[in-house]
Amino acid sequence: MLVGAGGNTTLQVGEHSAVVVDTQFVQMEPKILAAIKQITDKPIRYVINTHVHGDHIGGNSEIAKAGRSIGGQFIDTFTEGDARSQAAIVAHENVLKRMSAPTGSQAPVPFALWPTETFTGDEYPLYNGEGISVIHPHAAHTDGDSIVFFRRSDVISTGDIFNTV
Repeated sequence: MLVGAGGNTTLQVGEHSAVVVDTQFVQMEPKILAAIKQITDKPIRYVINTHVHGDHIGGNSEIAKAGRSIGGQFIDTFTEGDARSQAAIVAHENVLKRMSAPTGSQAPVPFALWPTETFTGDEYPLYNGEGISVIHPHAAHTDGDSIVFFRRSDVISTGDIFNTV
């Protein structure tokens, strides 16, 4: 866990890649990337947002750019354009709806911060050497909240659903 200025960031490192949950405020990007580089040299494959607020999505663009959309042991067999573009940004569909706007309207959040993969059901499974479940609880802090459960590590990232105060 990387403690932040608003939300916190969770970093999960697998054999071939890393998963980042919540990217904090945009001003925290350099510190988060430096901390990740101190922990691992593995590429970031996924960025997962627990909800739409700026202290959870602000660093999406640069942290995703520091990653790769294809992970695994054979990453070096792909060319730069095929595999090294950026990490996927995952969030519930309602997060994308809050960030975007109807055609012809100004979006409240810059396009570079938007999710590149969304899900609409209650769960979105990911794997990085362990089962990772992204679970959407209905009627939580926002309508797009997700809980990220790293099953083997027994770690849960709740975003703002759980608050100690």
